[in-house]
Amino acid sequence: MLLDSGAVRKAIVTLKEALDSHVAYNVKLGNDLRDANNAAYAQAFWLLVSCMAVTLLVSGGMGVQLYRSMTSGLNSIQQTLLQVASRLT
Repeated sequence: MLLDSGAVRKAIVTLKEALDSHVAYNVKLGNDLRDANNAAYAQAFWLLVSCMAVTLLVSGGMGVQLYRSMTSGLNSIQQTLLQVASRLT
C-alpha cells in the first residue's frame, strides 16, 4: 500500500514532525508571553498600591494641616471676641 512505505509515508512523517515542532514553538512563545505579562502585572499592581499609599499620606497630612489652620483661626477669633467682651464690661 502507498501509505505504509515510500515517498508518501516520508512526507507524512516530515509533516508531522514539522507540525509538532511548530506547536512546541507556539507553546513556548505562549509561556514566555504569559511570564512577561505576569511580571508586568505585578509591577503595575505594586506601583499602583504605592501611588495610592503616597496619595493617602499626602491627603492625610494636608487634612491635618487644614484642621490645624482652621482651629488656629477660630481660636484667634475666640480670643479676640473674649478681649472685646472684657473691655466692654
